Amino acid sequence: MLCRLLTTLLLAAVTGRVSAADFYLWQREHTPGVRRAVKEFHRLDRGRLLYLAGEIENNGKIIRVPVPEYLVKGASCAVIRIHVMEIRRSTAQTLAEKAAGIFKVWRDAGCDELQIDLDAPERRIAYYTQLMRELKKLLPPGTKLSATVLPCHLDHKKEFARLAASVDYFVLQLHYVQKKNGCTVLFDRDSACRAIAKAEKFRLPFKAALPLYTQMIKGKFIMSDWQQVADCSRFCSERNIPVIGFRLGNTGDRRAFDLETARSILNGETFTPRLELSWQRDNSDTFILYVKNCGLLYLRAKADCLWQNDMTIRDFDTLNGTLSDGSPEIKQLDILLPFPGEKHPVLWLKTSGNGIPELKLNIISKEQ
Repeated sequence: MLCRLLTTLLLAAVTGRVSAADFYLWQREHTPGVRRAVKEFHRLDRGRLLYLAGEIENNGKIIRVPVPEYLVKGASCAVIRIHVMEIRRSTAQTLAEKAAGIFKVWRDAGCDELQIDLDAPERRIAYYTQLMRELKKLLPPGTKLSATVLPCHLDHKKEFARLAASVDYFVLQLHYVQKKNGCTVLFDRDSACRAIAKAEKFRLPFKAALPLYTQMIKGKFIMSDWQQVADCSRFCSERNIPVIGFRLGNTGDRRAFDLETARSILNGETFTPRLELSWQRDNSDTFILYVKNCGLLYLRAKADCLWQNDMTIRDFDTLNGTLSDGSPEIKQLDILLPFPGEKHPVLWLKTSGNGIPELKLNIISKEQ
């Protein structure tokens, strides 16, 4: 732990890029890609990871997620997702006992915080409060307890004040399916900022959970305006409100951002997705074009090819699912994008021109 702290402090002094934002890790399977993502996060960030530790489903079935061997003590939180129908089946005490049983193995592994994710109906806020109070009785001393809440809960001032006072802090979940100007979205900056302002009035500790993913609903990907998410994160920073990104992406996840892009959004920076190009010379007249995906969650992107120098393309072929318009000049490419943050070759060509080819891609459409 001391080594990790010294490393992050050194990185902060040298690069100024160390972030303190937290991230949810929502995968049930800890694949090599997830392991690499966790390692990268702890190398560059001094925030916490909130792991999905288990679920209690509508039928009462308990799903336990194994504790990963790379969990970092003092920088990890276990989250238990409780499906809403379970509150009709169980008393608050019974449900608390189930949650405490799931958490025990995580606590034994060094996890010092439990978070309950229950999207309780507004009329059941009192039940949610009682659940948290029962959990407090069962958790070992020194264990933090937090609860996720929705903006609609804030409208019930007395009931919500009791809930917020029953935990160490609450998490205001600002990503949820909603309608905006006739469109289905996961996030809206204006309504999110209004909810944050409401939450501040309770004068109790809370964090804001912001989306860093896309969701498929009825066969369509529901996106967010990522600049709006960045603007809201900056709104939180100006008020010293901590943020949590949902979720930490990895090299096998097309629906969540790479860490660099995610951190940039949570730092409130301007969102500038792009395709980063680089050439590798294969021999004197043969080149391979590599594309790095910087901030795009889309599966494919169609782009106009803007060649910057005079050259004649004598031969070419496409790689990794890329398609071309078939013209000898290659005027357009339909690129199967790498995973966010990754790069792969998309094209090789032979040219009779001098020097390395110079190319810009103007994205004209994206497939979600």
